[in-house]
Amino acid sequence: MLVNRARLAVFLLFLLCSLNVSAARFVAVVGLFGNKAVLVIDGRRHVLSVNGVVDGVRLVSVDSERAVVEIDGRTETLTPGVAVGSIEDSASTRVAVLPDSQGMYFTDGLVNGYPVRFMIDTGATLVVMNSETAKKLGIRYRVDGREGRALTASGSVKTYNLLLRSVTVGGIKVHRVQASVIQGRYPVQILLGMSFLKRIKIKNNGKALVLIQE
Repeated sequence: MLVNRARLAVFLLFLLCSLNVSAARFVAVVGLFGNKAVLVIDGRRHVLSVNGVVDGVRLVSVDSERAVVEIDGRTETLTPGVAVGSIEDSASTRVAVLPDSQGMYFTDGLVNGYPVRFMIDTGATLVVMNSETAKKLGIRYRVDGREGRALTASGSVKTYNLLLRSVTVGGIKVHRVQASVIQGRYPVQILLGMSFLKRIKIKNNGKALVLIQE
């Protein structure tokens, strides 16, 4: 399903304004349909079928929600509104995330190598997830975590603080990230908090949040 024209226009403008054309390898997916994806590669729009290759970028697979691409030998999973790539120098990796219609920033990623959906939350001290999500990810929070309590809108709840082996967003990977598991079903979405965000750089480029690892 193609993203709406207004968001697409903002995103393409962001890409074109951000690129260093001579050194960039910056890829975004802006549309998904059938076995094809609309990609923006270094500021240029391309329609690729599965296994199609343009400028060193191959479309590995596609479904109604995401596209898997191979960029210079590196595999990335992209959703509309998210971009990945190296900009300005090979040591700098950036992931751009656009807000949804409610102004919230969501992005796909990995926790300990398992695929998850994050909500970026600069107000959260740690990466936070509920206990049901932790179980699905194979996190032994009762064994490895330090028990505590937290106040929520529903009252006092039990928490378990621990270290995640790794947290990945696009090409950005951070090891040994502090996290909190809250007993119960909330928060519904994993909160990507400051224990991850403080170890990278964040820039606001218009509406987009740009996560940078150097």
